[in-house]
Amino acid sequence: MMISIKRLAAALCCGVLAALSLAAGAAETGRLGAVEAIKIATDAYIFGYPLVTFDMARRQQ
Repeated sequence: MMISIKRLAAALCCGVLAALSLAAGAAETGRLGAVEAIKIATDAYIFGYPLVTFDMARRQQ
């Protein structure tokens, strides 16, 4: 159970870091701002969390 929680936290952190790196790279070109990066990170959380939760439930059974 603890390993699954660690994996969930790691996956969420990776999603946020990816969104922030996209924002930093695109900020130089002026195409992606902080608001868009937050939206991307939110989408990554919304779509990724059920997958991780389902995997945790599957492993517990």
